Amino acid sequence: ELNSQLEPTGISSIEAALRWVCFRSALGPQDAVILGASKPAYIEQNIAWIKRGPLPANLVDALNKPVRTGTGDKVV
Repeated sequence: ELNSQLEPTGISSIEAALRWVCFRSALGPQDAVILGASKPAYIEQNIAWIKRGPLPANLVDALNKPVRTGTGDKVV
């Protein structure tokens, strides 16, 4: 399970998702991630997470695994 791999790293699932989108998704150099938040502090936190760079390889592998959704397998 992803959470069991995230716990020892101190990386939250929200941080992992954001960093995956920024560094491992199908976004190209012409694309961008638009951040939205209800408070300025949340934007600051998101920026700090992005500045940490790509996720460790084991977490990328865990995020790339298909998950059972009940309606078929989908890649996260």
